[in-house]
Amino acid sequence: MRHFAPVLKLGSALPAQVAIEEKFGGLPWGLSADRWPTCRECSKPQTLLAQLRHHPERLDLGKDGRVLFVFQCNHDPGMCETWAGQSGANACFILDENELGTGLTAAPTPQTTVETEARVVAWQEGVDNDSDPEMRTKLGGIPSWIQGDNEGPKEPWRWVGQFDSTHTLHDGSVCDAANYGDGGIAYIYIKDGGRPEGFMFWQCG
Repeated sequence: MRHFAPVLKLGSALPAQVAIEEKFGGLPWGLSADRWPTCRECSKPQTLLAQLRHHPERLDLGKDGRVLFVFQCNHDPGMCETWAGQSGANACFILDENELGTGLTAAPTPQTTVETEARVVAWQEGVDNDSDPEMRTKLGGIPSWIQGDNEGPKEPWRWVGQFDSTHTLHDGSVCDAANYGDGGIAYIYIKDGGRPEGFMFWQCG
């Protein structure tokens, strides 16, 4: 089954953003301050994990211009249940184009952790083998489960992609991504509707 893997470059090696770009980490683009999610467990602002745009093949959000945002709490790793999809310690949501502003959104507090920014400069198509899907960041294809699929939500939710805990960059070098436990992977689901909903959880070894 076909998947799409991001070709990544560190934001620190690229020109400053002047428009929305797909990325992992960094600060969100165009997110109003009142939409920045807080952790239900510790009440502190969460950290951006990814900002990805609608695409009819690799990430179908139902409408052009829509953007997926994924966050999790990173104030005291291991204490808030960021791995659980309904804990409130992570957030996965979709905004329409007309709900987005311009410019990078400042972190709500000086203590808010900002993950290393890796921007998507291209998408590379690949194919997953049914019996051995690739364990990497990808949209589409077949999920590579660490502990099994029983934690995922059931229909009408659909799995759309996964994020690895390390980034493999365009030159083959590797750097840390988000904290998904020991070598973990985060799994992203969408439920279609008038306004699609998002769901995220992660597993580790």
